[in-house]
Amino acid sequence: MLAVLLLLTPPAWGGLEEQPDDIARQYGQAKAYYQGLLNSGKGTNRKSWLTSVTAFRSIYKAAPDHQVAPKSLFMLGQIHHTMFQQSGKAKDLDQAIASYEELSAKYAGNFLADDAFFILGTIYLTEKKDQGKAARAFAKIIAIYPEGDMAAAAEEKLLQIKHGATAPDPASTPAKEEVGEKCITPQIAEEPPAPEPAGKKPGLATVLPIRHWSNNRYTRLIVETTGPVTFKHQALSGDE
Repeated sequence: MLAVLLLLTPPAWGGLEEQPDDIARQYGQAKAYYQGLLNSGKGTNRKSWLTSVTAFRSIYKAAPDHQVAPKSLFMLGQIHHTMFQQSGKAKDLDQAIASYEELSAKYAGNFLADDAFFILGTIYLTEKKDQGKAARAFAKIIAIYPEGDMAAAAEEKLLQIKHGATAPDPASTPAKEEVGEKCITPQIAEEPPAPEPAGKKPGLATVLPIRHWSNNRYTRLIVETTGPVTFKHQALSGDE
């Protein structure tokens, strides 16, 4: 009983020091508190969930470059989605979407990014009833993470949308345990075209903001456009 009480007592989340060991420790405490909510009657208490939100948000804000930052955003998405399922409040679902979108945009090379896109697609499909946004989320997985573990599931979802078979699925997946970046080889994939902006000439595509990340093995650039484009492939020699 004592162990349970200690687990459910919220730690002091304020005043996080930006030291790697401290951040990792705070994340461990926040995760333990979250698990405690799942394993106790407090999992239906909105105030308890908000305490968990404060914990992960504080960690993310204190150390956005730490390896637990994308994990914290992923947890925020899961918590807000759980809160939506309990409350039915649109603002909870919007917060979940915002967390997953921030993860996939800021940490595109992280191993949770394709999971975030998949959950976004499922939320748009089953809860927002927006097949266009759902298809774009699933198509990005195939285009950016073709070798990832969510690519096959994303392709299946796109086929369901195409053929009108959109049976509801849970919008959350368990967090992966391994930590690291995937070796990504972008491929061209069909993606539903974005609406043409007012006044834009037909046939012209606009380049969207470029995303990029690097590690000690490669640099990756993601160039997205509002429509189909033609391009030439050219490899540079090692001296160029």
